[in-house]
Amino acid sequence: MKCRISQDTYDALKAATLAGDIDSFSFQYVHKGVEFSMESKNDSLDQDEWEDMLLEIYFDNDLPELIDFYPEFEDNELVIDASATIELNTDGESSELWEMSKVRTAVGSELSNILGMEIGEEDMLLHLTMSAQDDDNGTIESYGFSCIHPETGEEFDLTENQSIKAKIKAYVYNWANDKCYMGSGPANCFFIEIIESTVGEFYENYSGRVELNVV
Repeated sequence: MKCRISQDTYDALKAATLAGDIDSFSFQYVHKGVEFSMESKNDSLDQDEWEDMLLEIYFDNDLPELIDFYPEFEDNELVIDASATIELNTDGESSELWEMSKVRTAVGSELSNILGMEIGEEDMLLHLTMSAQDDDNGTIESYGFSCIHPETGEEFDLTENQSIKAKIKAYVYNWANDKCYMGSGPANCFFIEIIESTVGEFYENYSGRVELNVV
C-alpha cells in the first residue's frame, strides 16, 4: 500500500513515535464524514490537534473506509504498518455485477452432456464460500451445485462433479479477485459467499507495510 504524507506531518509523527506518544491511529468513513481515533500512552496529547493533522493522510490518499495505522521505529527510521477490512458488497453493489450466465458459460459443455440440452442460469443453484490468500487460487470452504432440467423438472445434484467444481472455483476466484482493491497476496486475502446463486458476504483484509511518499 502506498501513502502520500506531507513533510510536516511526517516529521511530527516521527517525533511523537520516537517519544512513545502514539501507538496507533485509525480512520473510519461514516455517512457524514470520517471518524478519527488514536491510541496513546500520553494523556496530555491533544487529540483534536492530531486529528486535524493526520486527516490529511485519509483525504490525500485513496484509502479503505476502515483502516488502522501502526507507526514504529525500525533501524532508526519511521515505518508504518496498516491493516484494513474492505467491505465489497455494501448495499449489494457486487451482487448486481455477479452473473450466473457466466458460470453457465464456464460449465456449459458439461451440463449439456449431463442434461442432454442447454439450460439457462435460472436453472442452476450455486452455494459456495471461498477464501483466498497469496495467489493460491482460493480455498473452497463449502460448496453445493445443482441444476433443474428445464423440461422435466428433474433435479441433478452435481456437487460431487469435480470437473464442474474446478471450473466454478476458477471462475469465482477470478471474478472476486478482479473486484478486490488488492486481491489475494502475501499481505491480503478475500472471502466471498455465494448464497442461492447470489453474492452475499464479500470482503477483503489487508495488513502490511505502508510505502510512504513524503512530499
